[in-house]
Amino acid sequence: MRIILNCRRDTSIKYMLETLKWIKVEDMLQINALIFVHKIKLGLAPEYLMSKLTKFTEVHNYNTRNNTNFMLDHKKTKAAQNSVFFRAVQEYNKLTTNAKDSTLERFKKLLVEKYRCGTMDQGQL
Repeated sequence: MRIILNCRRDTSIKYMLETLKWIKVEDMLQINALIFVHKIKLGLAPEYLMSKLTKFTEVHNYNTRNNTNFMLDHKKTKAAQNSVFFRAVQEYNKLTTNAKDSTLERFKKLLVEKYRCGTMDQGQL
């Protein structure tokens, strides 16, 4: 990046990423994890993965604000709570209903747009 932008060594990486409109590696991993969960929701994943997730609507028929979310099993260990799948489902549940109801292509575009603009820190989408 420094060569592309002809920057000095003390130039911040955040500045260079914003200038080039690139996404951080950790954000790309988060995007891919969210897309993975969205594919499971849409039924585009193998059955054994789809059986790992349960929606609140499959448990009860009450119209709650979390009825579009997936239920998370209580994990006793920190290792289980820090697993990629568990964290991806947690982050997916934080997304708006509009984003969760979108098609796969639209969902990908929304994620990349939000991460590229740096607005995911505020929990928007």
